[in-house]
Amino acid sequence: MTHTVGRLHRAGGELRATGVVNVIATTADGAVYRTSKPVVYRARTLAGSGGGICQILYLTLGPLDLNLLGLVVHLDRVTLRITANRRGGILGQLLCGLAGQRLNTRAGVSAWNRDVGKIGTLPASEVSIDHLGTCPVLDLVLGPLDLRILGLRVQLSRVHLVVTAERGHGILGDLLCGLAGGPAPAPAP
Repeated sequence: MTHTVGRLHRAGGELRATGVVNVIATTADGAVYRTSKPVVYRARTLAGSGGGICQILYLTLGPLDLNLLGLVVHLDRVTLRITANRRGGILGQLLCGLAGQRLNTRAGVSAWNRDVGKIGTLPASEVSIDHLGTCPVLDLVLGPLDLRILGLRVQLSRVHLVVTAERGHGILGDLLCGLAGGPAPAPAP
């Protein structure tokens, strides 16, 4: 059996998804039966709908790779989910109440995207890209985390952050390699 979701929409305070369920069954004698049926899935957990669980935040970030002036940052994919239970405690009641408010997030996201677009790209370094040494700076592993307190639930996937510095690729790499006791710079010609 497979499920295919075609469209998500709100109707009467509910989140609904329309789609198709496809079923393929084989009998003991080898006969194959196929059928497809349209379905509507309902979730009564939207904020403000009277349900008990409210989705506060669902964020997926990464993987992220950043190389800035010799500082190299790698972050594996991270997922953060925050939900509240309006019947679970004071934080759940408060956040479910706030989550039901209408916010103009589309305008905020558009403004943020315009601002990010103004940053542009950084000029390429004139330092030779010959590899002069990599110095470990940080290798951090956290989680996973599943925290429940006063009606609030925070779920964080495993976080793995690796920061290294590359000597000869920029001022940050040279500085951090020097502090970390990394390889010495190549002698000047």
